[in-house]
Amino acid sequence: MPSELDLKFDDMLARVVGPGGRLIIGEDQKGRSIVTNFPATLPSFFRTFCALNAQVEAIVAGDERLTFADLDQWSEQLAHALASRGIAKGDRVGIAMRNCPSWVVSYMAIAKAGGIATLLNGWWQPHEMQHALDMVSPKLIIADAPRAKRIEGVCGSCKLVTLPIEQPLSAALTPLLDGVEAGASLPEVEPDDDATILFTSGSTGESKGALSTHRPLRLASMPMRLA
Repeated sequence: MPSELDLKFDDMLARVVGPGGRLIIGEDQKGRSIVTNFPATLPSFFRTFCALNAQVEAIVAGDERLTFADLDQWSEQLAHALASRGIAKGDRVGIAMRNCPSWVVSYMAIAKAGGIATLLNGWWQPHEMQHALDMVSPKLIIADAPRAKRIEGVCGSCKLVTLPIEQPLSAALTPLLDGVEAGASLPEVEPDDDATILFTSGSTGESKGALSTHRPLRLASMPMRLA
């Protein structure tokens, strides 16, 4: 028997995806249910959402206030910088930071550059970091200082860049933005391109990496029954 909350959820979902709703459900060439009026990839989703909500405050970090327009602008600049540093479509780029504006902008920038955001657990110790890095072999790791200390001895030939995340975003991103030529082009990203690697908890053994494409991630916040 559906609960009152179940009924409320179903009613709201029907309003969203029914006739006149904000989301239009159709099928792709493989017969899978998809939202046909939704951006198809993370870069297009980020750019569209940030444009529609440009002046809305997106992040509050201490005294720093960042709008969605700020996030789009900084991530676009960082994406071009990553491309100038040799990050190409399909390259894996690790993120090892606590929650902060630099984490958000780095994730957006990696997606825009066509890279695969490889999300390293911030609580991992060096041997756990090494296990994950051996599995995924990222081309670059973006870290804050505490995580960088745990990574630097186990990252091998992988490039490690440490960000001073306690500083405002413009200063925090300086190690990645300085010294690169502007104008590097960004690739076209397709819905079935790889986008992110998440790691399992490792509760029954060592952590494993789970690879996702852009197609499911752009709808990650939507009810599973729409997938």
